[in-house]
Amino acid sequence: LPDETINAIIIDKENNLWLGTEKGILIASHLIGKITSIPLATMKSSQLLLPGNIYTIQETKDHFWLTIRYGRGIFKYDKNWNLIHEFGSYKIENIPNYEHISDGFDFKLVGNTMYSTSDLGMFMIDNTTNNRTHILAPDRSEVKLRNIIPVNDSTWFIRSFDKGIFVFNPKRNIFTKKYDITIDQEKSINNYLFKTSSNVILASTNNLGLFFYDPQIDKFVRKDHPILNRLAIFGIAEDQNKKLWICTMKG
Repeated sequence: LPDETINAIIIDKENNLWLGTEKGILIASHLIGKITSIPLATMKSSQLLLPGNIYTIQETKDHFWLTIRYGRGIFKYDKNWNLIHEFGSYKIENIPNYEHISDGFDFKLVGNTMYSTSDLGMFMIDNTTNNRTHILAPDRSEVKLRNIIPVNDSTWFIRSFDKGIFVFNPKRNIFTKKYDITIDQEKSINNYLFKTSSNVILASTNNLGLFFYDPQIDKFVRKDHPILNRLAIFGIAEDQNKKLWICTMKG
């Protein structure tokens, strides 16, 4: 691989594997049996810049969407990887330490609106006009929202890096609730949010183990385990036999 840091992976409708890396996009094609670098480019101030530090890749019916970290923004491409629109700096008022934001982190398309999480809340992008608006999180602070887990048409759980799990209503476009993930008043660093095939929502942390959402008490509860409680958990996946695979700092 030309770059060993892989931040994003998707499988497209033709079963190709797309890898988002610190130096751009790679495609692992099952048709030609090799990994190829995609020569994407972004236009900024009439200069051709290769996109790097890719955080997320999302495929929709007509487009590919990218988020690129460290102030680079959100990018919308057609299916031939021609740039359609670049969403750069967005002005924010009356937020300490912020005048502008640009980074997105996860995508969810609803009707004609593309939602993308941000450090301060949620972007909403009109897929036809490319007009963009932003919804601030309730306390108007840096919430560092990351991946989205839809529960139903009116409820999304959204992972904050260090402020728990936020609930967003895409029907009304408002944040409605926040769940803290704590043990003995120690707050968690949240690495991943995952929904199983049986609709159990799991939250993995960097310092407190694995949690699951209990709808009976409306709370995230730790799945007590003598090994997992002490490990940083980075990712969760489920196989066709409904077994969970948990990626930790020690394997």
